[in-house]
Amino acid sequence: MVGTYPKSYHELLEANGSEHIWYEIEDADHDNNAIKSGLYNLFKQIAFDKAKQ
Repeated sequence: MVGTYPKSYHELLEANGSEHIWYEIEDADHDNNAIKSGLYNLFKQIAFDKAKQ
C-alpha cells in the first residue's frame, strides 16, 4: 500500500544528514509485529534520553 515511500523517506533523511532510525520488518505489513517494534524503539529512546539528563 505504501510502496517504496518509507525507503525513499529514509534515503532523503540520510542524504540530508538527519539522524533517524531505519529498519525493515519482513512481511510485517503494518501488523502487530511492526507496531510493537516501533513502540519498543520509541519507548527505548525516550528512556535513553531521560537517563542522559
